[in-house]
Amino acid sequence: MRHILITAIALSFMMFSNAFAHHVWMEKRNGDIGILYGHGINKLDPYDPEKIKDVKGFDSKGKAVEVVIVKQKESALISPKGEAATISIFHAYPVGTYAPPLPLLGAGCSRSEQCE
Repeated sequence: MRHILITAIALSFMMFSNAFAHHVWMEKRNGDIGILYGHGINKLDPYDPEKIKDVKGFDSKGKAVEVVIVKQKESALISPKGEAATISIFHAYPVGTYAPPLPLLGAGCSRSEQCE
């Protein structure tokens, strides 16, 4: 019985820790690619752009594409210098990184907009 109680307590702590988790993701906004941070699109939080350590881009053949980080006061934008098929963010936050499915991010459309 004691083993079951300890397991139940440990599982409840794991559930609560996920409930307070933040995420980092990229999203096209106004023609730029923004690095967003928060609990989802409805609860964005400002962050220290110095925590974004590196951004890497690759084309469809796996060749590296230069990506520039444009740091702002409480966020950052990224600008690929070529056709990047995938972009990776390396950050110093103890959070999850979320990659939204690409079909949701149509050309010039973001998750915060009603896309058809």
